[in-house]
Amino acid sequence: MKTRINYYDIEHESNMFAVPTFTRDEVVEHDNEQQLENYIQTQRDLHGFSYELREDKFMGYDYISGQGGIKLEAYEPEDIKDLNE
Repeated sequence: MKTRINYYDIEHESNMFAVPTFTRDEVVEHDNEQQLENYIQTQRDLHGFSYELREDKFMGYDYISGQGGIKLEAYEPEDIKDLNE
């Protein structure tokens, strides 16, 4: 399976009403959900907090940390335009 991991973090020097913003993404290939979960729990947000699984998808996030969250989606390879044609 391939999954796109979208990371959202609260930027440094934000106020108390800050909302996490998209900071990066990556595509990972894994054999099962446990392997994916183990990988995500080794990752850290911009402030060094680890991510924890949320069964209730808190505010749309599959995983949350002290200062951010992760949204998962199945990876579908995009159509790439070939500019050489």
